[in-house]
Amino acid sequence: MLILWFQLLLQLTLVTSHNFGTIVPASTSIVDVLSADPKFSRLIRHLQRNRLIPFLNRHSNLTLFAPVNTGLDDQDEEPDWWYHLLDTTEFTRAVHPTMSLADDGRPIAVKSWTARRGEQVFVGGAELLDTIEARNGVVRVINKPIPKPPSSSVHLADNYLLSTFHRLSTAWIDGYESFTLLVPDIFAFQRAFRPTEIAYLFSLYATKDVKKVVFQHTLFNKRVYSDDVKTPTRFKTREGADVELFHNEDDGFMYVNGVKTSKYDYVTTNGAIHILPVVLPIQGLEFTPTKYLIGMGSSDFALLLERQLPSVANDTESERAIFAPTNWAFNPTCNLPYHLVDHFDVPKKGEYALLRTRAKRPDDSQHLLRVSNKGQLVLNFHTRVIQSDKIGGTSIFILEKDVELPQSLLPELILMDDITTNIRYIASLGLSDVKGVTWFLVANDGWDQLGLIHDVLRQNMELMHDVVIEQAIKGIHHFGGSNLEWYSGTYETYNGSLIDIHDATSYKAGKKVDALRINGELYNVRERDILVENSVVHVLERPRVPFIVSQRQMILASNNTIFLQLIEKHGLADMLDKGNPMVIPLLDEDDLSVRDTDFVQRHIIDLKKQLLVFSRGAISVDEGPWVSVVNYGRSPLGDVFVIRQPLPTRISSFWRAVRISVLTLIACGSACSGAYALFTRRRMSPLDREREALLQEGGEIEEALIIEEDQLPRVDEDDENEEEDGALDSNSGGEGPSPRSGAPSNKSYGTINAPS
Repeated sequence: MLILWFQLLLQLTLVTSHNFGTIVPASTSIVDVLSADPKFSRLIRHLQRNRLIPFLNRHSNLTLFAPVNTGLDDQDEEPDWWYHLLDTTEFTRAVHPTMSLADDGRPIAVKSWTARRGEQVFVGGAELLDTIEARNGVVRVINKPIPKPPSSSVHLADNYLLSTFHRLSTAWIDGYESFTLLVPDIFAFQRAFRPTEIAYLFSLYATKDVKKVVFQHTLFNKRVYSDDVKTPTRFKTREGADVELFHNEDDGFMYVNGVKTSKYDYVTTNGAIHILPVVLPIQGLEFTPTKYLIGMGSSDFALLLERQLPSVANDTESERAIFAPTNWAFNPTCNLPYHLVDHFDVPKKGEYALLRTRAKRPDDSQHLLRVSNKGQLVLNFHTRVIQSDKIGGTSIFILEKDVELPQSLLPELILMDDITTNIRYIASLGLSDVKGVTWFLVANDGWDQLGLIHDVLRQNMELMHDVVIEQAIKGIHHFGGSNLEWYSGTYETYNGSLIDIHDATSYKAGKKVDALRINGELYNVRERDILVENSVVHVLERPRVPFIVSQRQMILASNNTIFLQLIEKHGLADMLDKGNPMVIPLLDEDDLSVRDTDFVQRHIIDLKKQLLVFSRGAISVDEGPWVSVVNYGRSPLGDVFVIRQPLPTRISSFWRAVRISVLTLIACGSACSGAYALFTRRRMSPLDREREALLQEGGEIEEALIIEEDQLPRVDEDDENEEEDGALDSNSGGEGPSPRSGAPSNKSYGTINAPS
């Protein structure tokens, strides 16, 4: 009998020791189980406050997830206890419908799972500690209350990988209480759509297309979990497309249209979320140039294009370029055809092309658009491209500002800083209204290179007019592009003269040098094909002066008439304009009476006998010293150089050279001596350096003591003899005579031993 009781007790102990199978008497209800165990005392009070005790007593086949007291310590809000109740005792599903209901009457689910390591079981984030069977159900003990899941919108917003779908779906799913979302992650959208297309879908103009995307990935009024699709099951989307869901228990993954989900069975208050690595095919979604323009920030231009040229707005097959200003630079009155170019190819870097637009002139010819590639596309010198993309055969370029039809000369070129000087001359001479011509304007630094000739032109506007009018030739002649040569031939200027122009483009060190040869002279080209209304402008490096400027004119333009008066005073006027360079020093009135003929002749350089070198703003005569040049002018009749001081004579040049040489030698000697001393000191050992310092210090002390001895008062020879006798008497033991009053003692005149 004792053995039988022992076996019964042993079996009872083994059964009750299992975590998830505590046995209680069959007559014990769920409430009795909770009341009998002090670790559920707080839970009993919560159930009483929420009037759930009668419900638990009246109903059977229930599952209660019961948190222990320690899990209820820090509860700011009352848990939803209906969310802790299941209307079944089965616990075989991964997702369980609870007795907490959504607004549409459908149960809100809770998910359970087993940790990968160990045998821990979790239910909605709470750990399952024990399972107690009761008469009317099962008590599943958990360590803390189960929080209700967030809504689908909150879950999407909290997960960065789902942010793209969240932005698209917010306006479409918030009004529904039950749905299943098949959500592509952010990388799936990046693989399925280009950045411009995603930007378009985020815009206010993509309502219909966004609706197609969201509805294709949403099963409305259905809460579908993996437990519901153990076999392949088809569902209809709002767009009418078929979607097949299947949970393969063999590999543990869920499939949507045969595509393995990244994750699945995310539980929310209003449905389920399954994450896809791809975007499902979307029926009826097509992208057009208009949609690309919207996605690139040019929606105002896109709407204008849609209204005026719908065939272009929706055509993706034709080879075409659309140049659209961004929204903040959009002009409602812009010439839309001028923004469209058929058969467009991007120029190579460093080159440009003239393109025919759809805009027409009064003579039915097409307006041109200049597109240059400087690492960034620039239109007509003023408008930069800030973004570009392509759909089909259509290239779309977004501009920082609107590109306008070419204007007249002054409004079009007034903002070009490189040619402001030439533009000012054209305006002052009243030539800005000249049309139907080709202008060869000059860069600002080209005018500066003229020097004194430029001063002559500025002081005589008639001469300036002759120069500027020769810059215009009749007819509009384009280069046409970087790779096209200038058409060589004879052209008539606006003044009626004929000039020969030939292309002289060359290559130096692999770099292209753009140049023209005009009447045999070489002119480098700075810019080609600046488009203006009824004209075209090319920019040269230097101006073409159609006449010869004399030396007298340049000297007068330099405001240095004193030297000219000296030339005439000494009868040397016939030496002007003979081809000999003249070096003009800055003089004053006193120089008229002081300077002689030799002075004037020294500043008129005879190239047959003398050598003049001009380089980097300075001149040298007969290998003499270099003299800085203030201003100069070059002419076939003779160059003129303006300097501050007169040219030095040969003697002054000689002594100047000697002085410079001596000073140079002194400086070199000092530098060498200092370097040698530094070199010697660095080669010394530390002991030698210390000995040298002591020697220098001793020498200074000895010198100071010698100076002090020289300053002492002198003693007569008699006094010295007496002192010597006294010293002898003292040595012999007798008393010697005392020193005389006022005489210094013998002690003051001992031998001075300077330290060695």
